[in-house]
Amino acid sequence: MVTQRPCKGFGAEIRLLREEKKMKEEEFACLLNTDTKAITRLEKEELYPSSNLIKRIADSLRIDEAKVLQRVWCDLPEECSKSRMNA
Repeated sequence: MVTQRPCKGFGAEIRLLREEKKMKEEEFACLLNTDTKAITRLEKEELYPSSNLIKRIADSLRIDEAKVLQRVWCDLPEECSKSRMNA
């Protein structure tokens, strides 16, 4: 049984980190081997990333994969929304 749920606010944080790197959606999509529609859905939290996509996000944004994983999937979504990936 899966107990983890998507954390609230992860999409906005991914967008913020992408923008801090001065990376356009098109460039980010290319690095993630996907399209801009998927990036938009990810940042709006309409798409929940697989472990493979989480690894690519971490690599593209140059942050720790474990931090991305913990920020996207958690036991208490309300609590994890208080943390930041790059903190």
